[in-house]
Amino acid sequence: MIGTTLSHYRITGELGRGGMGIVYQAEDTKLDRTVAIKILPSAALASSDDRERFYREAKSAAQLHHPNIASVFEIDEAVPEGGDAAEPRPFIAMEYIAGGTLQDKIKEKPLSLPDAVKIASQVAEALKAAHAKDIVHRDIKSANVMITEDGIAKVLDFGLAKTNQSTMLTRMGSTLGTVAYMSPEQARGQEVDGRTDLYSLGTMLYEMVAGRLPFAGEYEQAVVYSILNEPPEPLTSLRTGVPMQLEWIVNKLLAKDAEYRYQTAADLLADLKTLDLSGSGMSRRSMPAMSGAAIPVASEAGARQPSWMWPTVVVIVALVAAIGAWMLKPVPSSSEDPTIRTEIDLGTEVENTSGIAISHSGRLLAVSENFQRVRIRNLETGEDWLIPESDRVVGLSFNDDETWLLLERPGRIDRVQVRGSRPVPFADPSSQWASPRWTPDNGVLFEDHGSLWVQSLSGGAAREFAPGDSTRRFDDPSISPDGRYVLSQVIMAEEDRIQLGVFSYPDGEWLGDLDLDVEAPEYVDTGHILFASPDGILAVAANLDPPELLGAPVPLFEGTTTWRMSLTDSGHLFLGYGSSTGNSGDYIFGTYIFEGSYQVSPAASAGYDYFTVAPTPPLRVATEASAEGGGESLWVVNLESGVSNRLTFGDVGDNPWWHPSGDSVLYVSRMNQGPSELIMHAADGSGAPRVLYNHPVRMGWPSATADFSKVAFASNDGDSDIWLLDVATGEAHAIIDEDGRQDQPRISPDGRFLTFVGDQVGNESRVYMQAVEGPARFEISKSMGFDSAWSQDGRFIFYQSPNGIFRVEVSTEGGRISISNPEQVAPATRTMFPLPDGSGVVLTDDRGLDSPEASTSSKSRFIDVRFNWKKELLRLVPRAD
Repeated sequence: MIGTTLSHYRITGELGRGGMGIVYQAEDTKLDRTVAIKILPSAALASSDDRERFYREAKSAAQLHHPNIASVFEIDEAVPEGGDAAEPRPFIAMEYIAGGTLQDKIKEKPLSLPDAVKIASQVAEALKAAHAKDIVHRDIKSANVMITEDGIAKVLDFGLAKTNQSTMLTRMGSTLGTVAYMSPEQARGQEVDGRTDLYSLGTMLYEMVAGRLPFAGEYEQAVVYSILNEPPEPLTSLRTGVPMQLEWIVNKLLAKDAEYRYQTAADLLADLKTLDLSGSGMSRRSMPAMSGAAIPVASEAGARQPSWMWPTVVVIVALVAAIGAWMLKPVPSSSEDPTIRTEIDLGTEVENTSGIAISHSGRLLAVSENFQRVRIRNLETGEDWLIPESDRVVGLSFNDDETWLLLERPGRIDRVQVRGSRPVPFADPSSQWASPRWTPDNGVLFEDHGSLWVQSLSGGAAREFAPGDSTRRFDDPSISPDGRYVLSQVIMAEEDRIQLGVFSYPDGEWLGDLDLDVEAPEYVDTGHILFASPDGILAVAANLDPPELLGAPVPLFEGTTTWRMSLTDSGHLFLGYGSSTGNSGDYIFGTYIFEGSYQVSPAASAGYDYFTVAPTPPLRVATEASAEGGGESLWVVNLESGVSNRLTFGDVGDNPWWHPSGDSVLYVSRMNQGPSELIMHAADGSGAPRVLYNHPVRMGWPSATADFSKVAFASNDGDSDIWLLDVATGEAHAIIDEDGRQDQPRISPDGRFLTFVGDQVGNESRVYMQAVEGPARFEISKSMGFDSAWSQDGRFIFYQSPNGIFRVEVSTEGGRISISNPEQVAPATRTMFPLPDGSGVVLTDDRGLDSPEASTSSKSRFIDVRFNWKKELLRLVPRAD
């Protein structure tokens, strides 16, 4: 091509080659100027649709006029000089930029931090202008950014962008966009928006700082897997002097879920402009690299740091001023110094603190807020920040040097760098509640199936620390402040009692038991065991080697109910309030209509703890509930009159499901590991229960078709599988039998499909739809989801996530299955079930759902802080020695 003419452009040299064409330097013979010509392959416009799309999108890009965007002068087709007239070549004539690509600049060496931030800001300005015109680039990468001789960044190739209204652009032979820069949604072939460009910019910013890409591999498949599943290695572990705020910005740009990234380039620019590169908040050491697959679950997106940080700072600034001087001082030793009590108000938006931890120095406080996010606060400076992807956390623990935070979720233990990347799996216990604790040698002690295990931070298999058996099981471990002893509940199954066992660490030698039935024990260096009860915080003097009680438990702080305690090295005590509803179950029945209204039922009454709900018209619910003194049984509640009727007794009756007539309720007899029964019983309690099916192992989550001819249920014998019962014949067989979890089946009204919850993606619970006959499977929830249900007409599937209740529409017209994107229709709740007409959901909740009538009194938003409390401990519970 060099030396030939294309239209009125004389080709003078080649500038570069890419997957979508060759770029030449050329002279514009009409206007006498130097330009860059990008010539695309003839096959790129093989069809009329391709040609129409190309011109539409390129003309849109030509409207962009911005100092950080290479200007487009002309879009056309022409036959090269000497070429075949039957094969015109599409081309784009654009601004010629003297300089080199950012990719070439990075190959020389990583950029200085000011230069990296400057270039990222200029590219963000370009994206801000393009996104304002609804143009998404989709191929942001360092090779597509030119750096002028004056150091100005200019983004190329907006001529190959797409408007949000255009059809999906596909690339011949491979996916559009260089793989290493692709966002997760782009890698999946999903529709994209401006947040995809921001993800690619995050990759480019990482590359400028680290000198390498966050995700790399020899094969495209390996790169795509890393993009979808793995966290990038923290920048602070690759380069010293990186501000932690810069790492936070990059991590937010690289969020797996677009909902949790920066939503606009303007938000990103605001944080880049306030970024401090002067030295404060810099990394001072090389932190260990994170490995393993990230769990892409749902968590709070958050606005940019200045917008979410300052409201919280305002809340606690007065507290910091009042108690900041206390945080790093030793506990006052004078007997006249009083115990000081104060509260950290987490703000009205925090309605439940499912876990708290204070670091050993007392500087950092971690709080799991509303089961949706974990926030860390620096109690010295007032700064706070969110841990990404930290929903469903019920327990927290800092390691000794405050570099790692342990996250306990149901059935999973993750670790995350305090100022690092996303959580990564650390241990995968099968027990729902593992009670993990950091060990002094930077491992984690946890419970699994009645035994205590220790998992090393360096990896490898967990070692069994204290083996349990059928007669004796261990639970709820804790470690003494000096790291020499482990305390654990000892559940004596045959004797039906609980004791407190003591072991030496790290050898696991059993030292003996204490006749003490407690939960959440903490050993204090004063020689006391501290524990919580419904009546308050209690303490008892004790020796550990050999184990010996030196008196009876004594109330230390009466009226303080908590199961979440954390101690600093200097002895300050942090107490997270439990919900005031506790097991009394002040749960609220309500109806949420999708237009936005919330109606509270007259049956909103205390005394029941509602677990599962199944409504039928007239508005009645069959609910597994616990009433004081009555155990967990099955009740039928009329939501209009408030009248309730107990259907079962003696801890019998799980996972109710209504017969379509509304006269009977289907339920599971028991949910332990032994045999189970599917039982039908008249809703008014009359007559004898009728057994529909006996199953040899644990079963649960029954659901029936509209004509009640088939019942789907989960069978749990190790892994959980999905079974289908033919009600007429009484025969059942497995229809989904795979490794991993397949649980909570909900069969469609017509019996053709069912939804279930599986953990096929990074052990995260997601909702899937599958044909009852055939392998067709569809992912309904794009991130974490559970508790699904069908509308009565089979048109909608509903499911819960930590962020709310979502609905998707399912169509099978013409024999083709189509599923809409999830749409949020109600806030997060405890249990939910759609109304038969699909207009709303019946739900229960103990958090209010934005309704004054539904709110309950709770002190969960407060952290109770006690200074100098050891003086009070020694006064109330003196030791004889």
